[in-house]
Amino acid sequence: THVLDSNLKKPPTSLSIAFLHRLRDEKKFRSIGDLRKQVLTDCQRARRFFSLFKNVNRYKSTLS
Repeated sequence: THVLDSNLKKPPTSLSIAFLHRLRDEKKFRSIGDLRKQVLTDCQRARRFFSLFKNVNRYKSTLS
């Protein structure tokens, strides 16, 4: 789990998480550099997913 684009001044005392989409299967990495690259890719994919998710919800609200 990774919190994207958070600008919290202090961590919350509790947090609810909902899994909406799996980005990839578990994977072992040869180096910390490979892991860092994958985390950046995962973050890009998650941001893309959430932008599409937001657009679908906006579209649904216009149908009501």
